[in-house]
Amino acid sequence: MKKITTILLICLGVTEAAKSQCISGDCQNGNGVYLYQDKSRYEGEFKNGDPTGKGKIFYASGAIFEGSVSAGLKNGFGKYRFSSNDYYEGNFKNDKLDGQGKYVTAGGDIYEGQFKNDKLNGKGTITFNDGDKYSGNLLEDQPDGIGIFYYSTGDRFEGTFTSGKKNGSGILYYSKGGTLKGIWVDNVYVSGSNKSKLDPSSIQLNKSLSGIYEVPILINGVLKIDMIFDTGAAEVYLTPDVILTLIRTKTITEDDILDGKNFVDANGNVNKSLRFNLKEIKLGNYSIENVPCAVSQSLESLSLLGLSAIKKLGKIEINFKDNTLKVVK
Repeated sequence: MKKITTILLICLGVTEAAKSQCISGDCQNGNGVYLYQDKSRYEGEFKNGDPTGKGKIFYASGAIFEGSVSAGLKNGFGKYRFSSNDYYEGNFKNDKLDGQGKYVTAGGDIYEGQFKNDKLNGKGTITFNDGDKYSGNLLEDQPDGIGIFYYSTGDRFEGTFTSGKKNGSGILYYSKGGTLKGIWVDNVYVSGSNKSKLDPSSIQLNKSLSGIYEVPILINGVLKIDMIFDTGAAEVYLTPDVILTLIRTKTITEDDILDGKNFVDANGNVNKSLRFNLKEIKLGNYSIENVPCAVSQSLESLSLLGLSAIKKLGKIEINFKDNTLKVVK
């Protein structure tokens, strides 16, 4: 995940610089100009000898601040042009970016949102110079919490982020149609993976509230999904979004197209479909090779693990108490 690098080299507060002299005006209680030994310069309002009120700070590094100052520190609204040519406009607190603001890097990345202690913290939107965009919660300069990532390709992901990466539940919407819904871990789609300790020869089944059993499947070594374990379906049956993902990862090619025909699902419904060859389906520690699958044109359909794959496993036993499946040799 991309991270907007905020070069927050905020120079020392005015009071921290070595004091030199007031070169014009009233530097006690009025308007004046104060020059510091490091050649930094403050122009603006003073109170009790401290820069307080509206003013400008010209730093020796070339950075420039214009805005509210309190007791020599940047406090309140201000504009800051960094020596790196980054630019910030927004709220300051005790010399740090804090509150609502806008940060533009010299490279063209733009952040608009909340800051805390010189970092991106809270709600905000990052627009990257390559066309990508993130909108949502941030923590310590990175997407963290609920957010939406818009890809320059037109795809978008809506879900949960941790430390800048997709972690937790979410939905990936493809610009050309179809979705991928499930669980991500460190940007990797792992929907249906079960991390509980099982007998190596057992496969965990997930039982839904409606009583349907789902099994975590790894297809062609790249895509993990939950499929309905359905002995009433003749074939393996995949949804269009799953096939789109396999095509994008180049694990299904034109050579894997078998034919087109009418497909009868477990409910007796006839659907027009294409059939593909899946090089490998993996259930737990068991692999099945060269499995035909049917693909419906309906986006509302479900992915089914039917008899064409189940029979290749051999004899199986299902423990309905533990919701596990075991292949009996």
